[in-house]
Amino acid sequence: MAALRPDEWNVTHQLLYHLSFTSELIGIQEEVMLQRECALTLSEWRIMSVIASFTPIASKDITKVTTLNKVAVSRSLAKLVGEGLVERTVSDGDSRMQYLALSRAGKQRFRKAQGHFLRWSESLFGALSPAETKALKLSLTKVRRRLAEITDEERALSEEFIFGASP
Repeated sequence: MAALRPDEWNVTHQLLYHLSFTSELIGIQEEVMLQRECALTLSEWRIMSVIASFTPIASKDITKVTTLNKVAVSRSLAKLVGEGLVERTVSDGDSRMQYLALSRAGKQRFRKAQGHFLRWSESLFGALSPAETKALKLSLTKVRRRLAEITDEERALSEEFIFGASP
């Protein structure tokens, strides 16, 4: 690659590029680990994690606490239900509303994946001190809040529900 003059655009100097690039690399490697260790896609893992965290959760609410779109959620849920890892129950009050829960087999697969995920995450973020980890979370929280202000992104607005009390 040819060197750029100081006045020329260089995407690698942009904070948003660093954040996006790093996030994508983490997602790719997370999926490689999940496929190898647990035969799960990243979407399936995220859905199972949300169900484990927010049971009972309506299937329509999965998109509110992930970055997955409705098609990806529907496709992954169909596979998880088909494999017997997730169970659907119909609401007593509204037959159109379905709630999701991990089946017994789903809980076992989730616990296995959770162990691998936690070890992998600890090895990745072990390069950060506790103070750096706290500062990174605080910085990301500020960025999500600003995103909510400038875009009305619903998932950024539901931050307290997803991530808990503000730091």
